Amino acid sequence: MGLSNMPKIKTRKSLLKRLKITKTGKVLKKNVRLGHLNSKLSDAARRRKNTFRQQTNSGHLKLFKQLIPNSGIKLNPEK
Repeated sequence: MGLSNMPKIKTRKSLLKRLKITKTGKVLKKNVRLGHLNSKLSDAARRRKNTFRQQTNSGHLKLFKQLIPNSGIKLNPEK
């Protein structure tokens, strides 16, 4: 028969929607705490928070690599 019983490795779509993976394999994530109650923040603070930051925690990167297979995530990206 030649068919294996191994399950397919599925991508966690919820995690994929929250991250950006660059061409070089760096993982970028949005800043937190921008959901509501932002009127007390200055405009500059709101602009600063509305950007992507590079994820450098090696433990998180290992977990992301498991949850998003075939994504091209590099565990030691050059900064």
